Amino acid sequence: MENTRQAVQTVAPNITLEWVHDGQIAVFEIRTVSRDSFDGWFQTVTKLMDTWPVDRPLLTVQDNSYPGAAFTPSLREHSRQIANRRPEVTMHTAVVLSKTLVVQFVEFFLRTMQKPNRQTRIFYNRENAIAWLMTKA
Repeated sequence: MENTRQAVQTVAPNITLEWVHDGQIAVFEIRTVSRDSFDGWFQTVTKLMDTWPVDRPLLTVQDNSYPGAAFTPSLREHSRQIANRRPEVTMHTAVVLSKTLVVQFVEFFLRTMQKPNRQTRIFYNRENAIAWLMTKA
């Protein structure tokens, strides 16, 4: 399938959303650890989840591959809330991280957050993350 891209939307300072592969995959590029920015990201993700049809999987890339990325308490709390929201919606999330110590914390957290209809995997580049999500489309 062709990788048709749509316009990039700023959802919060240093966080953008771009739809790729004909609108099948939401790519969030995150370049901040600011609580205010993550609050804006959370509002965008939850609005997306609340309106998503149950007959299609929601496919997202959360690209945090930048120096200074951290797994903050506010991000953990937002992630918990997302994991429990609308359990009838199947969601596949590809988290893109740089190879740092943060990865170990995120992997541990993800193991504790496993839910039916929710699958999350860690990748070290966006291309592999999108390729995995395309197998879920």
